[in-house]
Amino acid sequence: MPYPLTRVLALLELLQTHPGLTGAQLADRLGTDVRTVRRYAARLRELGLPVESERGRFGGYRLARGYRMPPLMLTNEEASWSCWGCWPGTAWA
Repeated sequence: MPYPLTRVLALLELLQTHPGLTGAQLADRLGTDVRTVRRYAARLRELGLPVESERGRFGGYRLARGYRMPPLMLTNEEASWSCWGCWPGTAWA
């Protein structure tokens, strides 16, 4: 994952699917260090996402209880254009 934004979104996905991972576990999965994980978590908080962290033996990062990002909803036309834009050889890819 070469770009920080990609890693921030990957962190969000990890927090939704694996709540309670430690900073070291998240850093390992994202290919960064623990300090960077703290920065990414802070960035998600700045964007209004309720990222919680707890220190200690049973600590870790998680989203607030009951919080879930809604799935991305596209119309048929939006989905078609998204696929078209990713197609190899197009001017947009």
